[in-house]
Amino acid sequence: MEKKINLDQFPITGHFLKIKRADIAALLYIQQRLRTPARDRLMRFFTRLGNGGTVWLCCAALMGLSPQFRTCAISIISVLIVGLLTGNLIIKRLSSRIRPYDFLDWQPLIKPLKDYSFPSCHAMSSFACATMICFFSVPLGLLALGVASMIALSRLYLFVHYPTDVIVGSLWGIIIAFTTRWFLLTYIF
Repeated sequence: MEKKINLDQFPITGHFLKIKRADIAALLYIQQRLRTPARDRLMRFFTRLGNGGTVWLCCAALMGLSPQFRTCAISIISVLIVGLLTGNLIIKRLSSRIRPYDFLDWQPLIKPLKDYSFPSCHAMSSFACATMICFFSVPLGLLALGVASMIALSRLYLFVHYPTDVIVGSLWGIIIAFTTRWFLLTYIF
């Protein structure tokens, strides 16, 4: 049984106080009310799909086999590279936001991570790739958006990201997809 935490015991100060409190309240609600062993396994599965962009690299590899989707495969790899550069290498280092399990002294459901929390690069890469797939095939894109949503939700459930990390990561991924598509259509394809 996980420990119970009262939100009032943490001195949350600084800018965006209401957002920080809402972030923590949402995470605590998930941990204290929604957790089950079956969901734990399901959420670990979805997070593993997003590790290193695994599911999206597999999609790109499969799509690359078809002449019809070869451009989509190149586009998926492109958004993953842009996401890695902007999200992991720049934004995370600039924000330096500690993980929620460190802030609340809570044991996450997966191995503790060594990098910063903001933004969620699982959400970012997933929504970038799913959005890019939508440009080429709406039915496949909708399926990809479902997978991306589950990957993003798993990051909250597993207590490794705040909701704002996941929201901003998802939105940043969509922006990456649109700008990368524009760039590729204008200068490459």
